[in-house]
Amino acid sequence: MIAKRLLMLLALYGAAGGVPAQPAPPPAADPRADVAAHIPGAHPEELHATAVPGIWELTVFTDIDCPYCRKLHSQIAAYNRLGIRVRYLLYPRTGPNTESWTKAEQVWCSGDRNTALTRAKLGEALNTKPCADNPVARSYALGQEFALEGTPAIITPSGELLPGYVPPDVLAAHLNDNK
Repeated sequence: MIAKRLLMLLALYGAAGGVPAQPAPPPAADPRADVAAHIPGAHPEELHATAVPGIWELTVFTDIDCPYCRKLHSQIAAYNRLGIRVRYLLYPRTGPNTESWTKAEQVWCSGDRNTALTRAKLGEALNTKPCADNPVARSYALGQEFALEGTPAIITPSGELLPGYVPPDVLAAHLNDNK
């Protein structure tokens, strides 16, 4: 989900000796930089535009064993229909060396993470072994920086933290009101 670096505008040069025909306009500001500045550890190139102009991915800290996270995930198609693209960060609330942590690592290390996440949230056991290079510890540390007390925890494009489950239509209205 890493996007390309910021786009740069090139100045136009006149035909006479490479002298600028007019002063170059200032480079267009990338709105992702402002959004990323409000999310600790986020980088502009990690944010992606959604189907709704001006709305970027929201990030949701999720715990596989959290009932409200499961409810949110079961409605992911409704969020998507409303132009909301969800980016999950695995956040096992019980912390390291717990069953939830192992499940999070298994999801990340699966060949098909989307299917593995859905299966795990449905309570199915995954047979995937945790792999060494997974981001669960980094996601957990980021959640700790936000002082998360529960999941799901939704971080809006403006950097606002919405603790708990928010229905798709309510979240869409909130995002539109806060553009």
